[in-house]
Amino acid sequence: MKFALAAAALGGLSYYLLRRHSKAIALDTCKPVAFHKSKTTSFALSSAHVSHASMGGAAVLDGCPVKEDHDDAALFIIDPQNDFHEGGSLAVTGATEDSKRIAALIERHPFEIDHIFVSLDAHHRVHIAHGAFWVDASGKSPEPFTQISHAEVVSGKWKSREPELQRWALEYTQSLEQGGRFTHIIWPYHCLIGSPGHAVSPALLPALEKWSERRGRSVTWVLKGQNNRTEMYSALKAEVPNPNPNPNPNPNPNPNPNPNPNPPTQTQTSTPTP
Repeated sequence: MKFALAAAALGGLSYYLLRRHSKAIALDTCKPVAFHKSKTTSFALSSAHVSHASMGGAAVLDGCPVKEDHDDAALFIIDPQNDFHEGGSLAVTGATEDSKRIAALIERHPFEIDHIFVSLDAHHRVHIAHGAFWVDASGKSPEPFTQISHAEVVSGKWKSREPELQRWALEYTQSLEQGGRFTHIIWPYHCLIGSPGHAVSPALLPALEKWSERRGRSVTWVLKGQNNRTEMYSALKAEVPNPNPNPNPNPNPNPNPNPNPNPPTQTQTSTPTP
């Protein structure tokens, strides 16, 4: 399966239009389905046609995956959330107008866009990119936009609030700087799960809902950023992978499963001979 990728960055938001080129394989036949334009009566089975089903995507409502008259196209929208729009805690100038343009694109081409994927930044409050994760020698957390270098973590100027995560704090800041792109920075609290800032901008959401109803398909939501120990500047992978989700792995901290260090000895008795 081959994809041709066209990408456009509009101000602070990015969206990606992916087009798949593949041969149609007629594995099943069911009644014709029409939403707006004529459809074929030949369909690929769900397991072969809907490759994104395991990600939470949906096929058409009647269960027959439609072979479109054009190549399948997917729109990938990155983090179109309130906190990244004007008025949000980490606002990007021009984001609202960008979302309006993306909404207009969807409304103009609802039957040319076959799948929509939307990533959502999704953070807990105590996240490595937030001040609550860090403290200085006096126990005070850093302010937003404070830069924390690896050298400052080594010196003890900044440390993890939880001592168990200090080793990871050292490894993380070092790996981030070795990547050559970033020094660790504290961001304002943003896109906290369940908060208004986590929601999709009203400049875009109605267009997504309208597309879903017109096409009988669900938007595929892709959450990112829930791992408190790393950041995802990319929607596709963590900047510093966290291979060990347990900061203090020890499956059996007590090598002696018997809580009594001096168990009583068992007395052997013999059966009397009659």
